[in-house]
Amino acid sequence: MIVITNMDRINELTKSKLFDTYKLNYTEANKQRLLQHQFNWNIENNVPVTLKRPYGNSFHEFTVNSFDGLSQVSAATLNQNEIYTFDDRLQDIATMKRDSFEKLLTYVGSRIPAQSMQSFMAMELVAFTEDTTNVVYVPKVQLWLQGSDFDIDKLYIMSYALSDSGRFHSFSNLIKTHNIDAVIKLPRPDGTKYIRNREGTNLVTAEDIQNTRYNNLDAVDRVLRSDSNTVQFGSGVTREESLEFMRVLNTHSSSKISDNIEDNALKNTIVDGIINVVKDPRNQINLFTPVNMDDPRLAAADSNLGRMGNRNSIDNPATKVMMQIENMLGKKVVGITAVALKSFFFLSNFYNNKIEEALQAFRNEDYTEFFYIMDKIAFKNPLNYDIAVLSNINFDDL
Repeated sequence: MIVITNMDRINELTKSKLFDTYKLNYTEANKQRLLQHQFNWNIENNVPVTLKRPYGNSFHEFTVNSFDGLSQVSAATLNQNEIYTFDDRLQDIATMKRDSFEKLLTYVGSRIPAQSMQSFMAMELVAFTEDTTNVVYVPKVQLWLQGSDFDIDKLYIMSYALSDSGRFHSFSNLIKTHNIDAVIKLPRPDGTKYIRNREGTNLVTAEDIQNTRYNNLDAVDRVLRSDSNTVQFGSGVTREESLEFMRVLNTHSSSKISDNIEDNALKNTIVDGIINVVKDPRNQINLFTPVNMDDPRLAAADSNLGRMGNRNSIDNPATKVMMQIENMLGKKVVGITAVALKSFFFLSNFYNNKIEEALQAFRNEDYTEFFYIMDKIAFKNPLNYDIAVLSNINFDDL
């Protein structure tokens, strides 16, 4: 818990998003400043504020129509409202973290090397194992669809990023109040100030207003992607509804985030875009058509090199030269070399880390741990009896 008495620090922490929620402590001395901070949008747009106060075993809502009216509300009543709204915020946080966790169950498996749409597969996490290593078990149909073999292929798994407290990061402040799937698809905020105008280019209808209330942000997205910052509202839209829509629109457009979460917000935007491409119905045919080499084989058979390959035999003196050339470029040789290099660098990294642990134990005079580690990773060279480990290999002679 952080206790703050400075308004500038409140604004800094609000931008940083390093905390889950807050509760303001009103006094008669700070009331004016805190009211302007908490209800700034209502005050600027002359929109009534709804407050809660105790009523029996529950609460009673009442409306204040102006800043002067707010100023007349006692600090004690405003603090009672904070207690009720604090509970509401906790409920919103719980909902958001549940939704964030559900997003984290969605993954994309990308084959390396990638060759076509089959190289990408949308996946859902269905169970956890007790494995302590970084291992993912995927359906065996993945091998068939992606054309994977067992030489140099890898499956790169990616998903969304959450904060240490389980929050989904986005460029938009709407992530606090709206559905994650709707917010993440909005364009990145650019600071544009949108205004109401009877001759506005962007028309927002009563149906758009209704949809926005139910976390459908298509109308907001449409305005954000237009070339105009003016919004015209259709018949049947009340002043309060238009102001609320403008608040949502400008809340997104004016969103600013701190540097410490920008990388996660960018990653989530990219991952969401990839998942949308993979799930797009227009791509399903290519996604679920297994890789087939029949056409390339037929084409090769009709080529000059293909016909020449059929004449290669141990009786042909040119066979040895031809096979050497082909194998230097062939996938089989690439695979053997790649696996060898991967194994070498894995072992090299492993031994270097163990040597560092041994040195740290030696510096700490923990000789039992030092000899335990060295006994596991060191061996005697049978030629000169020196200690030899695969560590810090010198490549100069290669």
